Amino acid sequence: MIRTIGGITFELVKKNIKTGRIQIKPPDGKVIFHVPYTWNEESIEKGIIAKTPWILEKIALIQALPPVSPTEYNEGDIMYVWGKPYSLHIELNKNVDIQLVDEQVVLSLPRLYSVSMREAVIYEWYRILLAKEINKLLPKWEGVTKLKTNSWVIKKVKSKWGSCSPSKSRIIFSLYLAKKPIECLEFIILHELLHFKEIKHNKDFYALMDKYMPNWRIFNKLLEER
Repeated sequence: MIRTIGGITFELVKKNIKTGRIQIKPPDGKVIFHVPYTWNEESIEKGIIAKTPWILEKIALIQALPPVSPTEYNEGDIMYVWGKPYSLHIELNKNVDIQLVDEQVVLSLPRLYSVSMREAVIYEWYRILLAKEINKLLPKWEGVTKLKTNSWVIKKVKSKWGSCSPSKSRIIFSLYLAKKPIECLEFIILHELLHFKEIKHNKDFYALMDKYMPNWRIFNKLLEER
């Protein structure tokens, strides 16, 4: 539902939560206001008005960012690996290979490889990097929390960084986590494991997050910024 209050146009989304939460989404600064089902018109209006200066500031910052065009994976393009920027270097070769060398991602491939073929090579590399870290970090957090997963999978999902099926003790990781700092992966691992114990985002769930990772909000914010 699209609403306008005090000059702020926003999408109103009612959810099973305890307090309101505002999202400002790039690239145009779209405002989404998540509110509890129990909130009436007065509560919604107060929530927006109280946050109006913050909303306007965030919208201005987002709209001031330069537009991001889809990469064609050409020489000099910037790629992110575990939160760090690397310059892409292309080497024409009969064999396909990709590796980090100093401050560069060195991609070796035949001259006739199309953009989609280059992307496939790069994202398969991301998948390998991510799987390697999951295999290292998941047992660590299983040991800390005493919660076990039966299986996990990596998917090319943009809408969520992670999700889980508590009944099956299964976790799905977004492939794009390989672009974010490694601490963000640890945050998602812990977050999904704790859903095996507390399905909802309630006070008990957040108390567990605070217990095991007191600074988790930093990494959550990094992921919200996309």
